[in-house]
Amino acid sequence: MPLRYLAIATVIVVGVFVAVGAWWLYRPHKALQVASVNASPAGPHYALPNPTGSTAPVRMVADWALSAVPECLSQISLTTGPLPYVKAHLPADAAAVAAGTVLHYGDCTLRYGDSMVRVLRGGDRLTVPPRATLYARGRTLYLLYSDRRGNQLREYAPSDMP
Repeated sequence: MPLRYLAIATVIVVGVFVAVGAWWLYRPHKALQVASVNASPAGPHYALPNPTGSTAPVRMVADWALSAVPECLSQISLTTGPLPYVKAHLPADAAAVAAGTVLHYGDCTLRYGDSMVRVLRGGDRLTVPPRATLYARGRTLYLLYSDRRGNQLREYAPSDMP
């Protein structure tokens, strides 16, 4: 009788070894290997890529338009979610920017009005569409934007800040 239990235990142990060996042989874990990745920046300017090489002015309407001019403003953070959650990330001492205000960051001019933000930089014209609200705290800007996709708060700092 004890010999029967020994035989069953032996079959179980050998079965486990065969299963682990088969698993190791087919290596499903091979895809999980991590390799070192080194990237080098493409150059000093990352915004407004122009694959055609032409110098035609850029016209763009997007909620992330301020992020497309890192020479003027650098995006520090992005918060998305329900409006109360997003507004909770807005600093209490950030003041709403009045409509009609013109702000200058680097060689960019920002015109805020009609719940839209227009960025003028040389011949380029970038626009954050309606339902955008600007807040400022010192030289830091906060862009609160809502559309059918949801709500977002982007925090920007001037690129000329140390």
